[in-house]
Amino acid sequence: MENVLNESGACHGRRAVLAAIVVGAAALALPGAALAQSDDGVGGLWARRHALRAPTADALAAIAEANARLPAWARPGPQHIDDTGAATGDVVGWPAIEGVTARRGFLAVARPGLADLRERFDAVRHFEPVAALRAYRAALRALAVRRRAQAAETAKAGLDAAEARWTALDEARKEIEAKILALDLSTVGAVAAQIVVGLNYDVAERPDETAGERSAAQIALAFLRPSLAGLLRAHVDEILDSRLPARALQAFIGFDAETAERA
Repeated sequence: MENVLNESGACHGRRAVLAAIVVGAAALALPGAALAQSDDGVGGLWARRHALRAPTADALAAIAEANARLPAWARPGPQHIDDTGAATGDVVGWPAIEGVTARRGFLAVARPGLADLRERFDAVRHFEPVAALRAYRAALRALAVRRRAQAAETAKAGLDAAEARWTALDEARKEIEAKILALDLSTVGAVAAQIVVGLNYDVAERPDETAGERSAAQIALAFLRPSLAGLLRAHVDEILDSRLPARALQAFIGFDAETAERA
């Protein structure tokens, strides 16, 4: 069967990948369809993927612990403060200005970024250009000071090292999955592995819209399961287990069910 990857080996349209693989797997039930039982190398790739489970969980825990060590102003947080003093709005990574208050009925920007400073400058520069430019430059300098202080705090907390470790593991996983997705769909293991990887990407991209894809994948995987073995079969069993919450699939990289439920 033809695989559905672009020339770079990356997944091209992950919803289309999942749909094509599920259709291909369902077609195996037709008379005359035949798949080799050999895993065509997928067993080794799957074992390498699974080996990333524990260090990835450790890296994510290290990131959470490092974030907890940061002072509140240096952590990501809601961008605005309302007139009751409650934080609200989108979570951003800019450092907070402590002591910001909002007028009654208004919001105040507690974590201004470059775009916010520019917007504030543009709103007044036509009326008082000299004063506006002076205030804008002062705000940029103050932001630079806060960002340097934030960088020092993240380094001291170990966040930079923890994030670098997670990034390296994530890149290793993606490299392995690209090889899995590049396998020819001529073996049971390759088809099942690509369904699992494709489902993972689809859930990550659209976490609230995957009920149909998950059901279709489960039907195909249930058909393939008797011909699977080892870790891949165990992980297929997890997906077929109705007790495994759909949200666990978003972080699924070969986790056992208990670890996936904690993710």
